[in-house]
Amino acid sequence: MKANRYTLISGFMPPLCMGAMLLFERLALKDGGVGTAAFILWQIVPFLVPSAALVVLSYLFGVNVLPRIRPAHRRYMGFTLFMSMATALMAFLLNCIIARISGASYYQPQNYLPQLESSSVLLIIAAAVLPAVFEELFFRGVLMRSLSRGGDITAVIISALCFALCHGDLRNFAGPFAAGLIYGYMVYAIGSIWPAVTAHLINNVFNMFIGYATKAYETLGLWPYFLLIAAALFFVCIAVAMNLLEKLVEKGKIKRLNPVFSKSELLETVCSPGLWVLVIMFIIRACY
Repeated sequence: MKANRYTLISGFMPPLCMGAMLLFERLALKDGGVGTAAFILWQIVPFLVPSAALVVLSYLFGVNVLPRIRPAHRRYMGFTLFMSMATALMAFLLNCIIARISGASYYQPQNYLPQLESSSVLLIIAAAVLPAVFEELFFRGVLMRSLSRGGDITAVIISALCFALCHGDLRNFAGPFAAGLIYGYMVYAIGSIWPAVTAHLINNVFNMFIGYATKAYETLGLWPYFLLIAAALFFVCIAVAMNLLEKLVEKGKIKRLNPVFSKSELLETVCSPGLWVLVIMFIIRACY
């Protein structure tokens, strides 16, 4: 019974996360911009607060949801790096396809604070490192473990769905959802959150590069060639990553996804009111 109540409450944490993100965004628009400290809090608070809430609630309800924060063994390094690069390229290409279908331009300029742009190190920490750490702490850390009662596959899928919905942008939905699936699998298979943090960090840095480079590519007419290069690199990286994964699985170093689940707990997870609140919030945010 306690576990059921915990599952019900935990379902409302993703909407809380998205609500906090929208609140920071509204405050930034209202004030015409935010300072460096406020921008850094923007990357931390919306994910740290629900993470802390889930951990505290887990102690009260007798559920273990502490994230797997032990360092990953170096044997996973090659697989992690190549899969991370493949995931970043895959998310980028998927978003390009969605933009093409919708008739929109993929290029969306990132207007960072002048204080951040004046320091490359500070910019990377604030806009790439912190989001990678704290978003993974929440989505692939405590949230995915909170959803595991419905089965490991369900936990990976639902946490990825929440991750994509919290982005609040239909054009930026397919990429984060696909990436979230890979991040979740990496955490499950390797038993550590750090491979997902690494992959997320590589994705963030890649997107920063795209934000600065895309406008130049479009102006010079090099965009189609850039897409071809990105697609070619994706196939190379995914081929190497899958080859490394196959060897790790054969050696028993990576476990397979466990399809066993309880139908009642699966239904409880999928039908969580919190999940549907998040869906409604996403629809409102995407439309307005």
